[in-house]
Amino acid sequence: MRTIDVFVRDRNGYPIPGASIEFFLNGKPAGQVPNSEGRGRIENVDPADSVEILARYGSEEQRIKLGPQQDSFTFNFQVDLSPPRHKVQPDLIDAFIILVLAIAIDIFAFAMATQFISSPVFQKLPSFITDAYTAIWGSIVAGAAGIGAAVLKALTRPAGSQTPNYLFYVVFTALGLLVVILGLSLVALMLPK
Repeated sequence: MRTIDVFVRDRNGYPIPGASIEFFLNGKPAGQVPNSEGRGRIENVDPADSVEILARYGSEEQRIKLGPQQDSFTFNFQVDLSPPRHKVQPDLIDAFIILVLAIAIDIFAFAMATQFISSPVFQKLPSFITDAYTAIWGSIVAGAAGIGAAVLKALTRPAGSQTPNYLFYVVFTALGLLVVILGLSLVALMLPK
């Protein structure tokens, strides 16, 4: 006696829930699995029996006649039932990581600019801005905090879960902060003295 396993898959190899499988032995119905979840089995089949299998999904059906030594078969329907990939939005911790890393990039950029350009624009800003942006150690601390938070988040994230595109968000946020700061600097230059 032999056991025959049948699988019903989509084009990506995922099981098709709701597919039906029917078995025929020597041309006669021998059993069916109306809602197979992508798998069906018939047991105690005489090796001399002719085995035919019909798989249906929606309005499509496929039929196969198995050879005497064939104990399994996989039907492939041209449908896509792979799990949808959702765009991952940053949560609060992700936003903190992105903001800290973006601020670290900006602090570093402005600290280097004040060292090499000696621009008077930075002298017109309020002291709380100039003090923060001329302290190179501020960027190191902020960067370390951001990287530490990113590592902690990565270690505590469930396996297989998607992560936001940190590089995109950090660069976009850093550029946005640069535009705001430069805009404030230009406004400060235009104010009457």
